[in-house]
Amino acid sequence: MIPENIRLAAMMATLAAIIASQALITGSFTLVAESINLKFLPRMNILYPSDERGQIYIPAINKMLGATTIALVLFFRTSAHMEAAYGLSITISMLTTTILLYEWLVLKQGHNLGNLIFVIFFSTINILFMGSSLSKFTHGGYVSLLITLLIASVMVIWYFGNKVRDQNEAVNAYVRLDEYTDMLTDLSHDDNYPTYSDNLVYMAKVKYNKFIKREVLYSILDKRPKRARAYWFVSVNVTNEPFTAEYAVNTFGTKNVINIQLYLGFKKQTSVNVYLRQIVHDLIKDNTIEAQPQEYTTTPGRDVGDFKFVIVNDVISPSTTLSSYKKWLVKARVQLQNLSPNPAQWFGLEFADTVIERVPLILGKQEPERIKRVAPVDYSKTVLNKDKVKLKKQKNKRG
Repeated sequence: MIPENIRLAAMMATLAAIIASQALITGSFTLVAESINLKFLPRMNILYPSDERGQIYIPAINKMLGATTIALVLFFRTSAHMEAAYGLSITISMLTTTILLYEWLVLKQGHNLGNLIFVIFFSTINILFMGSSLSKFTHGGYVSLLITLLIASVMVIWYFGNKVRDQNEAVNAYVRLDEYTDMLTDLSHDDNYPTYSDNLVYMAKVKYNKFIKREVLYSILDKRPKRARAYWFVSVNVTNEPFTAEYAVNTFGTKNVINIQLYLGFKKQTSVNVYLRQIVHDLIKDNTIEAQPQEYTTTPGRDVGDFKFVIVNDVISPSTTLSSYKKWLVKARVQLQNLSPNPAQWFGLEFADTVIERVPLILGKQEPERIKRVAPVDYSKTVLNKDKVKLKKQKNKRG
């Protein structure tokens, strides 16, 4: 299809396009993964094709790149129309990279004349290039800016929404789990309440092996006491090794309240229900927890009961007293959370008995509101008086 006199140039152009596309794909995956770690983006499903943690594949980002590429080609139609957007993207990227490199040099070497000369020299060149690209802003350069603003807005909402939530969360948002173990043990043996599940599992991080969010215990004790033979609080920790499969147990001196720290390699499948069943067998075997014999079962000698997994999600409460801007940030952050993959998928619980509970998130200083008590209104007298007035009017008309 290509004339022989330009065939070599066409082959080089094709190779350049392949290299550029691979740079875009791998760069996008890396930047998104780091942004997730830095809490700038919602959590996404990350796959590791090899035993190297740096080699990653993010299906959601790959689909977005494909859809965006097709949309841009259909929008611009020709490479000539696309050059303004492409040029502006490149110059902004070059300027940003120069600034980031300067910050890294300052971090490593401190402020010195060499670093200052570097940033001024290359920034001047980049700004000149960007100025020439801005002249074609209305010819397609605005598309680059729109895409940049869209990505930046998502990052701002997620990062600052989390920051506002953490800063305005109540001081007693976390409680000591070991202070509630007696209460949970009593509930576990209280026959006045029906058994909610043999094993009630909360996918909740326990900080410093003792602090847990109050909303988790509120879900067990306050909403409707959930009786279970064992209460499990499970945290999943991803390690830098590909095939780590370890766990640590803290029972707080009980046989009914168990904190499990799972340590899984980045290539291990996060199937919490599978791992937890083995852990229960191990703990029953060494008498760490009570046995759970099943009277009705298709498996003879089964000593592990059923599991119910609970994931607690925050929902902004109308009682929140933040300023309109901060309240909007937190609401937008919650909406992004709802659009991100279901937490059950992160933990491999798609086919397990999983419940997602929504707990109201109340932020800001709460002023107690009082309602005034008044005497009840005697409506019978009011109705009787109205009837008397009505009869009197009727008599006057007849008279």
